[in-house]
Amino acid sequence: MWTRGNENREHVSPYEKGLAKRLSAFGPVPLESVGVVSTVIPAFKDGVIKHKRKNVWAELSNSQYVTKFLPGKFAVVRSEPHTVSFTKKSGEEKTEVQTVVVLKDGNGNGYKWFDSKNHGLKVGQVVSIDRATIAGRSDFNGVRLTKINRVKLSV
Repeated sequence: MWTRGNENREHVSPYEKGLAKRLSAFGPVPLESVGVVSTVIPAFKDGVIKHKRKNVWAELSNSQYVTKFLPGKFAVVRSEPHTVSFTKKSGEEKTEVQTVVVLKDGNGNGYKWFDSKNHGLKVGQVVSIDRATIAGRSDFNGVRLTKINRVKLSV
């Protein structure tokens, strides 16, 4: 229930309307409060995400470059979609969505992998990798990551 204002007024987002509907189950909700709450919740969520990212980089702060890949178990510490644009040999421009996966081995070393098959890996998940090719090195804010490709996950 809206106590003040008109839910059909201009510039009320569907998000605000849905939030007001959920909040009204607890009693009357002033329309002005809905705007404040709808701003605070995404800001809080963004803050939590940024904090988690800082923790990931802190976990990998002692990471070293790896020269030979050894199969084993790896923890997924970051997994996010990433859009890549490139030109094929035929000259055709192509854009595809890949997943940037950052993995950590038992020694605390970090690995960066562009997952083009989008395996749906989640942060915190532990995966077994049978083989991978070292493709290079990457440095992000002083954190050393070994780039890998041609990754073979075991089931």
